[in-house]
Amino acid sequence: MNEQDLNLYVIAELRYKKEHLNENDESIFPVDWYSSKNYKLKTEIIAEAIKNKTTIENTNLYQNKFIEGFRSEQ
Repeated sequence: MNEQDLNLYVIAELRYKKEHLNENDESIFPVDWYSSKNYKLKTEIIAEAIKNKTTIENTNLYQNKFIEGFRSEQ
């Protein structure tokens, strides 16, 4: 695990939560979100979600890369 990737991820997650203040974590994070430690990809997904003002599950990166990567980790 790259510590810099983790630190950037934490900053991105805090910003994402700020964008969704009135929603609970269960509604803004996918069920399998915390199962992966690919912090670089997760940061990119959060950045896309913030940019497009949407949730993580509605991003192209999540739908195309995260789920695929999660399956390969199993």
